[in-house]
Amino acid sequence: MPAVIIGTGVAVPPNVVTNDDLTRIMDTTDKWILEGARRRLGVDASAMPSNIEHWGNTTSGTLPILYHELREQGRVAPGSLVAFTSFGAGAHWGAVLYREPRTTEAA
Repeated sequence: MPAVIIGTGVAVPPNVVTNDDLTRIMDTTDKWILEGARRRLGVDASAMPSNIEHWGNTTSGTLPILYHELREQGRVAPGSLVAFTSFGAGAHWGAVLYREPRTTEAA
């Protein structure tokens, strides 16, 4: 049975959004933590990508850089639901859900 991350459970109420509803889960933690989270949540690397091996730990820049790379590669489609999660030193954590707009307007 897959585990549930309690911290994300606060941001994602039960019976409203499930792992199956999420297009991407983006996190700032190290590779070994990501692998454990993927295994416990029952998702593969395509749903919970990482760029740490390429860039290293860029701290507060990790999520925006990864999100930009995924959009440039066409891996975040219009309407995608993305969970951004972050765990830091001193047990700081945060999470936010973001729905990619279904249409984009030209500037």
